[in-house]
Amino acid sequence: MKPSNSKRVRTREGKWLDTSFFSEEALFYEKHGYYTNETWGSIGWRKYWQTQLDRCINGYKVGHEKITGHHYFYLNFTQLQREVKDPKTNRVKKERGFPYFRDGDYDFFWAFEIAHKGISPKEFKKLKTFIQIPDDQLGGGKNLGVAKKRRSGYTMKAAAIAANTYNTIRNSTVIVGASDNKYLTKGGIMSHTLENLNFLNMATGWRKNREEVKKKDHVKSSYFEIIDGVKVSKGYKSEILAISFNDNEDAARGKEADVILLDEVGSFDNLMSSFLATAPSVKSGGQQFGIILYFGTGSKMERGAVDFEKMFTDPLTYDSLAFNNIWDKDSSHTYCGFFHPAYINKEEYTDSQGNSDIKGALQSEIEIREAKKQGKSSKAFFSHMMEYPIYTTDVFSSTQASIFNVVRLRERLNYVKREDRQLLAEVVTLIEKDG
Repeated sequence: MKPSNSKRVRTREGKWLDTSFFSEEALFYEKHGYYTNETWGSIGWRKYWQTQLDRCINGYKVGHEKITGHHYFYLNFTQLQREVKDPKTNRVKKERGFPYFRDGDYDFFWAFEIAHKGISPKEFKKLKTFIQIPDDQLGGGKNLGVAKKRRSGYTMKAAAIAANTYNTIRNSTVIVGASDNKYLTKGGIMSHTLENLNFLNMATGWRKNREEVKKKDHVKSSYFEIIDGVKVSKGYKSEILAISFNDNEDAARGKEADVILLDEVGSFDNLMSSFLATAPSVKSGGQQFGIILYFGTGSKMERGAVDFEKMFTDPLTYDSLAFNNIWDKDSSHTYCGFFHPAYINKEEYTDSQGNSDIKGALQSEIEIREAKKQGKSSKAFFSHMMEYPIYTTDVFSSTQASIFNVVRLRERLNYVKREDRQLLAEVVTLIEKDG
């Protein structure tokens, strides 16, 4: 018997208590190898899949807590390679299965939902998320920029958003984009999306034909039918296109889309021009109906790093959701994009219910950095700092050695901006002596 929907999933301290309630279908499938005991095609079977479809669109509420539709789809209808600890050897191994609930993912999926569709200030306060968003930013119709740590699963989360949009919105168009095909196919966002769609056709009641277009870079839920001797395209008509922006900033120009997902944007050599050329694709008559999600990792920062930093630190200019910068020192009155730091969902500091031990994870990361500082390679230290950032500024730090403390300098700059201090400059000669 499935647990009661009245069960509370948070304690009064704001900690997740039993997040299995959000993954009931995944747990049932893992145990039985199928989703429902209802006879295929029966009224009960149709009702079951209609209920699941509604949750994937409108989200799912358990007691007083709710997750978004994309998050529900991700937890219950997306399979990936996940890490599990062998109880006998205590070693971590990989196995294919459904994602675990994580508090950092909860925040991200709500950030995406709010950017796209909006939320009332009253409802936002009920969420108890770690993120802080000004009330005037809660109206929706915005894009979302994400700077993140390495191996935080955003390609898989984006692939789930693509598949869920394809499966729930008739005639919808999703564009997945990257600087190069290597980020799209062969383990990239498009290949993971196709894996999701294949799983839906294999295991769910949402099977959709893909006869009209069936390529590794373009799929469409449609089929051909001969009517009075004429070949007619029919079906759900949702589609997903994979586009490389390599040497072509106009690759998506003129293509109307409901959702655009740009992966590893720090590797773009034409990020700003590509984004500006693509932005009209999610607008109509000056109003934004769709959303562009653009995200990147510090270790993948290349020629697009400067553009991404501008977009991330000035979200309002790029029609993106602005967050209070609670992650950097002396920056709470400044805006930035969504940040996933190293201390959120750090595997060995995350409990079985998905709660991050922020204090323990942060202390662990500080100790790792201190140890790397003692090494001979400053590049190794900066590389680690970019891959596992504590501050948003870490993501955009250069991997080259510097005699200056870049983090301290950025903190000071944030303070000067926040306090609106007068900047006075004087030309001096710097001499390095004894370090």
